[in-house]
Amino acid sequence: MFEENEELNRVCMNCCSYYPADNSLSDEGICLNDEAFEPYVDEIIENNNYECCRELINKLKFDGNKEACKDFEPAQIMEIDEGIAQSIRELKDNNDLNAESLKELLLIEALKKIDWKNHPVESYIELLQSGNLEDIRSGVNSLGGLIARGNDNAFIALLDYFKKLPPAQNLEEVYLKIDVLEKLNYRNRKEEIFDCLIDKLYKTPSNNTTKSLILKIFRIMESIPLAVKREQLGKMLKDKRFTYKLKKKMKGMLYTKCYEE
Repeated sequence: MFEENEELNRVCMNCCSYYPADNSLSDEGICLNDEAFEPYVDEIIENNNYECCRELINKLKFDGNKEACKDFEPAQIMEIDEGIAQSIRELKDNNDLNAESLKELLLIEALKKIDWKNHPVESYIELLQSGNLEDIRSGVNSLGGLIARGNDNAFIALLDYFKKLPPAQNLEEVYLKIDVLEKLNYRNRKEEIFDCLIDKLYKTPSNNTTKSLILKIFRIMESIPLAVKREQLGKMLKDKRFTYKLKKKMKGMLYTKCYEE
């Protein structure tokens, strides 16, 4: 491990202009200060694309352990904690260590350090309000991922979005609502969405288009404690707008639970 004040050996591999010649993590590399690579630098670095100038790389690559030239500028060394170092050693022992596996490992480690519970949700809320279905689904998925990681603000934002959705008119809108419900159901917070589920049942017409949405709502309601839903189920059983089949489901939740208690 290098300390900040430790001087690097003056070899090409330790220069900030040195770049590996391929993904194999061998000692061979190229010098990005070489004018021959100027047209390809962005493509090589940003996209890890060596094929844009493969013949040139093969022609000009060299051993990175050789003594550096007068333009040597020491590369910045990132300190690696022991956990990452151990993972790198395991990749090497299994002959799986290459540029792609190293990049994936570092990404995973970086994600572990993010405070998901307090991660900002404003950008995802903007996606929900965009009016573009692809953006909306992206926002729903992102908020769902945060909900699964314990982010309360994500749960509040997605629940608020679901409450404001108008009755579904087509299958696309039905599937979107089901997707939102699945994300809200990631955590054990069913009691908090119960009132919203009841409101959606009252406002959703029962037909072939909305059948899957209604069934989804009932599946979630089945897992909600009876003490929370008993009074509301009793009212719904007396309401003529609900079909015989739906009332049968209500009775199943109400009386089966009563017997168990």
